[in-house]
Amino acid sequence: MNHDQILDDILRREGGFVDDPDDPGGPTNLGITLKTLSDWRQAPATIDDLQALSRDEAKQIYAARYIKDPGLDRLPPAVQPILIDAAIHMGPSEAIRLLQRVLNAVSGPAIAEDGLMGPLSRTRAQSEYERLGPAFLASLLEERRRFYFRLTARRPVLAKFLRGWLNRLADFNVEKSLLNSRERGLA
Repeated sequence: MNHDQILDDILRREGGFVDDPDDPGGPTNLGITLKTLSDWRQAPATIDDLQALSRDEAKQIYAARYIKDPGLDRLPPAVQPILIDAAIHMGPSEAIRLLQRVLNAVSGPAIAEDGLMGPLSRTRAQSEYERLGPAFLASLLEERRRFYFRLTARRPVLAKFLRGWLNRLADFNVEKSLLNSRERGLA
């Protein structure tokens, strides 16, 4: 799966304009918050601007801020769909901390869970994916599931979103991800 395909899947999951008062991110369109759009455009964005956001601009934002800037484009290709989706859904730093927690759980020595994609996190992700394959991907998804349960325990108002978040994880077929990477010679 290339980044364009990953982002198409994410836009499908995110849907259109939503303004749920219980969503701490506030109103979103295609998963983009008003704050993110304002930061991207380097000017205050309005609700009208957010509602008019195009798929192309959303993909540009995601590619720059959630893939390239945090370094997720340098992870193993089979890992990228899960981590890019996590970065968009929970923020790049939290997604990288999730990866680092999994890396620390499956092997040592411990690396800092600092939310930064440094060379050690990248090389460990590559080596652990090569060693564990689909089991590594399943560990990433399981850690995301745990994150959502911890989040809703801390903030019960978010429990109404839990089923949707878990459905989002179910979209990832670990075996399919591995096969797609092998077909393109990436795994």
